[in-house]
Amino acid sequence: MPATSASCHLFLKAIQLLEKAGDISAAPQAQFGSKSLFEEVVWRCRLSFFRDLQDIADRSNLEAIAEDISLPLADIRRQIDSGAAYAALCADLDAKERHLIEGSPTFLLNEGRQKLYGNVGYRIIEANMQELLADPGDRASWC
Repeated sequence: MPATSASCHLFLKAIQLLEKAGDISAAPQAQFGSKSLFEEVVWRCRLSFFRDLQDIADRSNLEAIAEDISLPLADIRRQIDSGAAYAALCADLDAKERHLIEGSPTFLLNEGRQKLYGNVGYRIIEANMQELLADPGDRASWC
């Protein structure tokens, strides 16, 4: 059992920063079922933990996942070692506190005025999205 999932989140933030900077592609990749490189790493981290019972707190396990899909390990390490990935992770934690996110999944809608939390059915999500997409004109939104 990993001591924490924070190191996995930190590693993922480093990859996300590389994607944002254009250093790795954000485009859907055919070899990964149209997932981006970042989405594929997230999926493989989940499989590693839940299916393969690997310690996702161990950076060598995370690096093996990244290496398996040819991500630039030196660049990932640089994002972590420079503190940039830590800053991005802290920004996420700050946003979590600011928006009072209690757990996962949470859908924050309507500029933070609405929150759907937990095991919410797809029809509830769809109804809320349809209402948000509709132009309410001069009437109040139901959301």
